[in-house]
Amino acid sequence: MDADFWRECWRRRETPWAQSEANGLLVRHWASIPLRTDAWVFVPLCGSSLDMAFLAARGHRILGVELVPEAIEAFFAGQGIAPRRRPHRIGEVFEGGSYRILAGDAFELRPEDLAECSAFYDRAALVAVPPAMRHRYVAEVLGKLPPGSQGLLVSLEFPESARAGPPYPLSAEEIRVLFADWNPVLLDRLDLIERDPGFARGMAHAWTTAWRLRRPG
Repeated sequence: MDADFWRECWRRRETPWAQSEANGLLVRHWASIPLRTDAWVFVPLCGSSLDMAFLAARGHRILGVELVPEAIEAFFAGQGIAPRRRPHRIGEVFEGGSYRILAGDAFELRPEDLAECSAFYDRAALVAVPPAMRHRYVAEVLGKLPPGSQGLLVSLEFPESARAGPPYPLSAEEIRVLFADWNPVLLDRLDLIERDPGFARGMAHAWTTAWRLRRPG
C-alpha cells in the first residue's frame, strides 16, 4: 500500500470515508456476531472511525491498527481521552479507555499481536487495499487472527470503471473466493444510489454489503 498517499490524505483532511456516526450496517448486524461482551475486536486500518466507539459502548475492547498517527490522535481527541503512548515493534502504541491502537503497517503484525482478539470488524480496510494485494491482506492481516475468530465485513459493489479507487469495488463472487475458508454469509445488500447519491453519481449500480465471516477452529 502507498503509505505516502494515506499520509497526504490526512494532511489535507481529505478523508471522505470518515463518517459522523456509526455505520448503519454495523449497527444493524453486529448482534449477529456471537461474542462475549468484553471480547477484543480487531479493527484494521481503523483511522479515526467512530465505529470503534460503537463497539466499545457495547463493552468490547478494541485493538486497532492504523498507518497514520495523526488519525489515531484525532480519534482519541474526539473521544476525550489522553492516550498513553509507548514504542512497539511496528511503530507505536496508543492506549486509553477501551482502546489499544497500533500506529504502523498492518502487514507487519504477528499472530501474537492479535492473540487476544476473537473478532474483527472491517468497513473501510479491504476496499482500500489495491486489488492485487487483496489475497495478501486476507492471508497476512486477517489470517493472523486466532482460529475460530469471527467478523463483520462491510464492503462495496459498483462498476470497476465507474471511479478510480480507493475505495475499490468487491463483487460477491470475489468475497466468496477471498474468504473461502471463512464461511462467508451475506447478511445485507443496500442500494447506494438511493442512500449515497454523491458517491454513486453516474454509476449504473452501487451497493454496500454486509458479510458475516467465521474462521474454522
